[in-house]
Formats: sequence, C-alpha cells, structure tokens
Amino acid sequence: MITKHIEGTVFDIQHYSIHDGPGVRTTVFLKGCPLSCLWCQNPESQNSYPEMMFQNEKCSNCMTCVSACPNSAIYISSDHIKTNRDLCENCGLCTKVCPKEARFMVGKSAAVSEIIDEVVRDRLFYEGTGGGMTISGGEALYQSDYAAELLKSAKDNLIHTAIETSGFATKDQFEKVVKYSDLVLYDIKHMDSSEHERLTGVGNKPILENIIWLSENTSISFVIRFPVIKGLNDTLENAEAMCLFLKEKVSRCSRVDLLPYHNLGVPKCSSLERETIFEGERPEDTQLEGIKARFEAYGFICNIC
Repeated sequence: MITKHIEGTVFDIQHYSIHDGPGVRTTVFLKGCPLSCLWCQNPESQNSYPEMMFQNEKCSNCMTCVSACPNSAIYISSDHIKTNRDLCENCGLCTKVCPKEARFMVGKSAAVSEIIDEVVRDRLFYEGTGGGMTISGGEALYQSDYAAELLKSAKDNLIHTAIETSGFATKDQFEKVVKYSDLVLYDIKHMDSSEHERLTGVGNKPILENIIWLSENTSISFVIRFPVIKGLNDTLENAEAMCLFLKEKVSRCSRVDLLPYHNLGVPKCSSLERETIFEGERPEDTQLEGIKARFEAYGFICNIC
C-alpha cells in the first residue's frame, strides 16, 4: 500500500518553471532512468542513487579531499585531482571538507510530505497561471510508487499534475503513475526499435504500447514530444513513420512538440568524470521546419520548442 511516508531520491526541485506543462510550475526531478540516451541533458539523473560531482575549474588542488576519502579513490594525475569512480562509494565525505565547494552531492532521499510541503508553497503561482507540479527526471516512472504518491498528494491539495516521461516502463508501473496525472508529456525518440536501442540502450516496444494504451483506455491529456537530434533521428523518414504511427494507432493525439537538441548535458558529464559520448549541435532551422511541416500535413498541431 502506498503511504505518504514513502521516500524517494530527488536531485532537483525547480520553481517557477514555464517549460514543463501549462502555467508556472514546480518541477520535481527524480533520479534513476532505464534509458541511456547518447544526448542526455541530465546525465546526473541516470543512476538512482546520490552521486558526487566535481567541478575541476573550482579546485585549488589543496589535497584535502585526498586525505578525507576512506577508499583512496581520489588521486593526483597530471597536476589535476581525479576520482576513481570504481572505488568511490559516493559517501560524500570529500564534499564536506572541500573549501572551494568543487565537490558536491547530487540527489537526496526525501519523503513525499517534504516535497509536497515545498510544492504547496508555490500555490499562488499555480492559481494565477493554471500551473501546477510536474514530475520529471531521470524517468518519472522509474520510482513508480514514489512518483504515484507525489502526484496523488498534489491532487489531494487541488494542484494540477503532469509527468515528463519516455514511456519506458511496465504496464503496471505506467498505469500506477498516470492515473494521478492530469497531463502526460510523452517522448518518442525513434520509430525503428533497433535504432532506438542503439541511441538509448533500450528498444521502443513498451514505449509505443503504453502510448496506445493511454490514448485508447483513458481520457488523460497528453502531448507527444519528439527530441530532434541532428544526425541521429532527424530524418524525414523517421518523422513520416511517427506521423503514420500516431495517426493510425494513437487516435487522441493532436499535438506534437519538437525539442531541438542542446548540449547542457556535456559539462555535467565532465563533472561526473565521464567521457562525453555525444556532443552535437542544434538541427538547422530548415530541417526543423521540414519536420514540422510533415506533422502538420497529417493534421497535427506542431510546435518547435
């Protein structure tokens, strides 16, 4: 049974957001994601546990963190401090002694009541703009019990609820969360399952099945979102396949938002001391307009966001 005392791992709460649903919103970012998209803008959200991040440009090489680490995971290499992530247990001791705050933890355990108390404080902005609370990530469905209770508690407080999701989850996880959602912002990244797996680490079968179920079996509002990544999924053939799928299988779909790539995840990969897998650039306006025109030709409202 879901309880309001359930805890989950949150890595950010963004107030006064205007891009994660209607009106002014409070967006709660949960850690953990089953996908590993090459272009991920929040790589710090992929793992479900709190993690240490390191901003080398702030480091003074004082060596305090080296002596503080109980696992000898921090060392000097070519005059720079580095971390052996295989040895690091994300205990956070190094972050507590760093005088320059070059090291910090991302992600913390929080009870539902703690998060909702913070969300409710923004109620005035919701009432004046038609806003509310959005659950994002990571993947909103990954911590399904926690996400469901956050959404239920928000609705109990008469706050509009939304989720941002890839749709990659079991049917039980999906239903558990969306039943407390007033709006679902639903990403579809590629229509070819093998290409989807190459780009994200997973196939698209449950993603397509869940959006069909949502359209056919509920009256919950949803918007399809298409992250457009230059050179990876920005072909007109992929857009055409998505148009056909939505027209034939997702009867209630009326709107598609195009989300052009941006590289906000690149410096975060550096702070996690991970190799940047993909560093692309925004698609040309002509390419975006061509994709937009293709969706509009099928009768969809299409926005470039």
